[in-house]
Formats: sequence, C-alpha cells, structure tokens
Amino acid sequence: MDYLPWHQNNWDRITMQFIVRRNPHALLLYGASGLGKRVFAESLSSLLLCQAPMKNKHCGRCRGCVLKQAGTHADLRHVRPESSRQIKIDQIRELNRWSVQTSQQGGYKIAIIYPSEQMNVQSANAFLKVLEEPPPQTLFILVADKVLSILPTVRSRCQSLLFSVPKHTEALQWLKSQHDHTDNLAQLLIQSGGAPLEVSKLLNGDYIRLRNDVAQNMLALLSRKTNALEKAANLQKYQPIDVLKVLESFVSKAIRLSMVKEEKNISSQDEDDAPSRLLASLEVTALFQFRDQLLKAVRYLSGNSNPNPLLLIEAIFVNLSRAQIRN
Repeated sequence: MDYLPWHQNNWDRITMQFIVRRNPHALLLYGASGLGKRVFAESLSSLLLCQAPMKNKHCGRCRGCVLKQAGTHADLRHVRPESSRQIKIDQIRELNRWSVQTSQQGGYKIAIIYPSEQMNVQSANAFLKVLEEPPPQTLFILVADKVLSILPTVRSRCQSLLFSVPKHTEALQWLKSQHDHTDNLAQLLIQSGGAPLEVSKLLNGDYIRLRNDVAQNMLALLSRKTNALEKAANLQKYQPIDVLKVLESFVSKAIRLSMVKEEKNISSQDEDDAPSRLLASLEVTALFQFRDQLLKAVRYLSGNSNPNPLLLIEAIFVNLSRAQIRN
C-alpha cells in the first residue's frame, strides 16, 4: 500500500532529505492510532529498498520490490511485541547484531519497530547503544501511538515526524473511495477521533454485526429483562474499545433526542437506533454521566494503564441498569 493522501507533506519532507543525502539514521513516526503511520513506514521502506524507483515511488517490479512483497527481503526487519506485549531485550540484541551486518542487496537495511513504546527499559537501553553509533546505510523506523512512553534518551536520538488528524473532508473522501457502504461514515469518523483507519477497521471487522449485538444487549438491559453482568459478558468476543465506541454513539444520539425532544428525527425503521430512543427516556443528567464514563473508559484503554476491559463495561452496564426513567 502507498502512503495515504494526508501523508503528503510528511512524505515530501522525508524523501527530499534522502534526495539531498541528509539521511536520518532513525525516524520516530508518532501520532494517534488509525492515522496510517505503519502504512507510511512500509511505503518508505519500499521506496528505499527499490532498485529502480520512479518519481519518489517504488517500481514494484525490481528484485528488491519482489522480495519485499513476498516478505523475504533480508534487509528488512520488523520488530513487534512478543506474547508478553513487550519488545524484549533479546529481540533488540538480535536487531543490533543484524544492523551491523553487510546489506544483502547492497542498499539500505531498514528496521520497523512497532509499537516502539512497548520496548521495556532494558530493551530501550540496549537499543540506545546502536542509536549512539548508528551503522551506515541503516534506517530504524520507530512507530508509536504513545510517544511519551518512549525513553526521552531514545526520542532525542530520532528525527520525529508528527502525524496529525486529517481534515474531515479529506478523510471522508478517502473512506468513500475505500468502502461500498458509505452510510454513517461521517458519524463513525467523529466517533473514531478523526482517524480514518480506525473507521476502516470497524467496517472491515463486521461493524454492523457489532452494532446490532450491542443494540440487542442494551435493549434487554434497559427493558430490565436481564442481568447487567450477563449482558456485558455477551460482548467479550469484540474488541472492548470498539464496544465502548458503539455504546457512546447510542448515548450521544440519545442526548440529542432528549435535548431537542424530537424523536421523529430518528426513523422508526432504523432498528439499531432503538437503544437511543429508549435511552432518551432516562434522566438527562444520567445520560451525560454515562457518556463521561464511556469516554473515560476509552481513555483508560487507550492510555498507558492496563485496566480490565470487562470490568469497565460491566460497571457501565450496572449503572445503566439502575438509571431512572423520566416520568
């Protein structure tokens, strides 16, 4: 995959450095999840490993491109967390040994480390040694969603490149070009913090089924027909942060309904909006409290802490089951 439309400025900036031979030895690509930082890293590695690049893009036909597409290029390494969700010191030591070897194809050697904030202190310190004396013709690309979790000494030895949320219209245009079903794209984009790839992940991951499952469990809960813990457990098969975002979409729509008191704004034919209509009968203050609780839970899951996702959703469902319906 080539770099994405909203990457253009970063792409021009970095490729110009290579053209004028002001090559960085380490890049730190950082920004929120879902902005395509890994896509950018892969596109840059494709360009640098290509033996016949054309107009700042890889040719896709040379030996370097063929090897990369097959996942067998000896001069490209990917470093990811192991089962412990950490990048361990043994992985970094192996990377350091590889980095000082001669290039197999006679060009660049490139290592992509993601998520680089998952290096523990020992592995980060080991990586620091190779950054202090970088091997020639070697580029380390660190990709991070939580840049402040990376040791400052590592960050200071990398050229940092910020990936910002694209303009809403640009992101929406790209999403429409990628997906056949374009209903609710604008709403999904807002719920995903403006990150287009987060929306794509939802759509490609059977978002409709997720939304319907959340709706059914919420309706049963609001109708006082079931246990809150049981309904929360039913949603364990999905990514917790996706469940929370769907819940937040229902609650936000309920707040709008409750404030304007115009239920006709939501079509009665839209079955998956039924939870919002039922939620709108709750006290407005309770709805705002639910939304705050949901947003806080999303921040916890996206942050550096390691909360229990099921407990977060259970707490929300328990509070929801106790909410008072307005007279």
